[in-house]
Amino acid sequence: MPSEPRRTGSKVLNRRRRVRGIHVLVAESPAASSGTGVSPLDTKTVQRYLDLLGCSDNRSCSLGNLRQLQRAHLNLIAYENVDIHLGRPPCSLNPADSVQRILQGRGGAYCYVQNGALAALLVSLGYDISLHSCAVSEDEADLSERGNHMAIVVHGYPVPNVAPDGQWVVDVGLGDGPKYPFPLQAQQWSDTPFTYSLEPRPYGWRFKHDQQGSFVGFNLEVSPLARGVCCFEENHKSLWTAEDSSFVKTLVLQRRAENFTITLRGCFLTRIDSSGKQVEHVLSKDEFFATMSRHFFINESRFTELERSQLWSRTYTAHKSRQQSLEANSSD
Repeated sequence: MPSEPRRTGSKVLNRRRRVRGIHVLVAESPAASSGTGVSPLDTKTVQRYLDLLGCSDNRSCSLGNLRQLQRAHLNLIAYENVDIHLGRPPCSLNPADSVQRILQGRGGAYCYVQNGALAALLVSLGYDISLHSCAVSEDEADLSERGNHMAIVVHGYPVPNVAPDGQWVVDVGLGDGPKYPFPLQAQQWSDTPFTYSLEPRPYGWRFKHDQQGSFVGFNLEVSPLARGVCCFEENHKSLWTAEDSSFVKTLVLQRRAENFTITLRGCFLTRIDSSGKQVEHVLSKDEFFATMSRHFFINESRFTELERSQLWSRTYTAHKSRQQSLEANSSD
């Protein structure tokens, strides 16, 4: 990594820029975070959040500290949709509520909650940020998925030949995305166990995941800027409740560790590291909850005994149904 750059002022040029695989608006007026609708947290909450991440002394703004915050968040707070499969109503997208949800051990949920909480922490520490609507999709030309993901861009940390405009995508809501912030510049980079790329397109930019990753890629819009996490309420409700939502259909938990990713999708536990992919079946209730605790730091106290039974029954029933369908198709 190049030597630590000095943070530039809070100006953000009002011009459009291309960054591999993403649409990005680069501003140059007041601080980028001023239009996000994200309010600073109180001092005590900031310290509790930093303590949870193991970054207690990480209060100053720098690219190095930003990298540490993203890395710690991904390693400690799982991406998951457990509450959806417990039949709980859509959670609040207020960033302050998302922070409390995480601090109280109620889970990190998915992108709007994870990135919303981190955005609140970053604003509280003094980082200039902007929020951006994204579309995770297999077909990059498919605009129907617009807004099914939200990302953060941090402004003000230029690195010559790496990030000349000082803009870095910060994202803890992808499940198995990059461990560290990445600059809005066309590039391909290795981040064990994956290789990612960012490529220019006529519509903006396309982030491409590794072939072993859990999704193909996403488009990131940077103009217009999202004026708050509340802009994604409609998408959030659909992802949480719609019958055709992948989050409703299948339980998923993911964690991005230092040199591997681990995913529980239904009853399949998959680990991907530099040696390849290993898959195990989780076929008992006790093993299921032990796996959630051991690999994803989900405390069993989060569930009542009835909820434990309901969650396992729903997950295992869906697993058996899928297996029967696969067997039927293979025999045709």
